[in-house]
Formats: sequence, C-alpha cells, structure tokens
Amino acid sequence: MFEIRELRYLLSIDEFRHFGRASQAVGVSQPALTKSLQRIERILGATLFERSRARVVPTAIGKEVLARARRLVDDAIELQRM
Repeated sequence: MFEIRELRYLLSIDEFRHFGRASQAVGVSQPALTKSLQRIERILGATLFERSRARVVPTAIGKEVLARARRLVDDAIELQRM
C-alpha cells in the first residue's frame, strides 16, 4: 500500500525530472525521496523512472502509475476541502 505522501513524491519527480529539485519541493532529503521511490518500485515490481546523470524520465508503466497517482492525490485534496 502507498501513502498519499509517497504519491506526491512520485509526482514531484515527474514534474522536476531531477531528484534534488523534487526532494526540495516536497521537503525531504534526496536519499529519502530515492528510498521512497525504490520502495514503490519494489512493491509494484517495476521501474517507474529511467534514471541517468543527464535525465529522469518515466517508463511506460511509470506513466500509467503517475496518471493514477495524480487522480488519487487530486481526490485526496478534494476530500480535505469537504
């Protein structure tokens, strides 16, 4: 199971395409962000982002997970507004 916080981390990685900037945006250390991503990838049994020194891009399954994560995070925000 994932926490909304972890889904926000995924969305931040996708937005910034850089672990350092993504971790700053969500207020966690880069190692914590990486560890969270690795945990999610382990649970799903799939790599969500192709990572290299020059780029971070979502894989095909990563794109699907990100779309669902976006919906879940948006729904959680809406619930908090009720």
